[in-house]
Amino acid sequence: MVELVLDAVTKRYDDAQGTELAVDEVSVTVEDELLVLLGPSGCGKTTTLRMIAGLETVTEGRISIEGRDVTDLHPSERSLAMVFQDYGLYTTMSVRKNMAYGLKHSTDLSKAERDERVQEMAEMFGIEALLDRDVTDLSGGQKQRVALGRAMVREPDVFLLDEPLASLDAKLRSEMRTELQQLQNDLDITTVYVTHDQKEAMTMADRVAVMNDGVLRQLGPPEAVYENPVDRFVADFLGNPAMNQLPATVDRRGDEYVLRADVGDGRIAFASVPRDDFDVRDGDHVTVGVRPEHLRLDDASADFEAAVTVSEYQGNDNFVHMSVGERDLTAVVPPSVRPAAGDTVAVSVPPNHIHVFDGETGASVRTSSESRPAPESET
Repeated sequence: MVELVLDAVTKRYDDAQGTELAVDEVSVTVEDELLVLLGPSGCGKTTTLRMIAGLETVTEGRISIEGRDVTDLHPSERSLAMVFQDYGLYTTMSVRKNMAYGLKHSTDLSKAERDERVQEMAEMFGIEALLDRDVTDLSGGQKQRVALGRAMVREPDVFLLDEPLASLDAKLRSEMRTELQQLQNDLDITTVYVTHDQKEAMTMADRVAVMNDGVLRQLGPPEAVYENPVDRFVADFLGNPAMNQLPATVDRRGDEYVLRADVGDGRIAFASVPRDDFDVRDGDHVTVGVRPEHLRLDDASADFEAAVTVSEYQGNDNFVHMSVGERDLTAVVPPSVRPAAGDTVAVSVPPNHIHVFDGETGASVRTSSESRPAPESET
């Protein structure tokens, strides 16, 4: 069991234009799991990974591996391996020599021992037949397997991956996602994986760390982060299509709150929720959210009507894009439901799937009642 700890890790860059805070006091512990750092470009996820690797200096904070402070150690002294998006293979060497290179220069293993280690790892990745080929003759997927094998053959304590599948086509990315999950499960190695692809994060991670503007916004299992986002950013970033979000006003009606959404040319009663579900007051300005898969069309108990703008057939479901006043909504419905552009559809919003966010701060004040309690988070 290997424990990687980031304790209030911060990275600042200083130049003639001033100071840029790239990573702001990120704290997280990773142990024998696959943690995905997820976020948009420029959010600080790759900078965080490079600080773990020793490729970027830490401005403040501490990084430790198995209780050993590695904050200021050279990358070669940290017992970790890293795989990049562009493979980073030595093009003048064969596959075998690429995989053995790190062992030759960083261990005391004999040539026979190195060859045995390389053979075992090649078999694990299914590339044993490629060992004597030049890497320039390989496909993208084969090169990525060689890069992964070269990293893992050293048996590192921590495995770092920086968008390793971004250069592959969709089919191969899917295959490699499965292989990486199996590898992590088999080796039980502490792994940190950087991506901006939420599908990779949701399918591969034991836990997801969502970052934005250098800040760790939420940390937890994928399903918990998806179902219980701590704020509007996390709610919007996770999900394809993204969560529907509309500005709304709270209207108290007996034991319920009616959430009246601002649709640009007026307000509609978007949804009603039990009053004891969350802490708001009559007249408060909030943002109401609902995931596309939870909207229902042509339901007998419709809450409002919407005009269909586009219906996208996806095979196993349909994405129905609609407008209500000046606002856009998207519903994910079964493939048998295929309204045409221009149709008017009745829309119902199940109250148990309603999310409510503070109108000013964007912080969550109510999540889907089917997915509580709230997730583990660090903000």
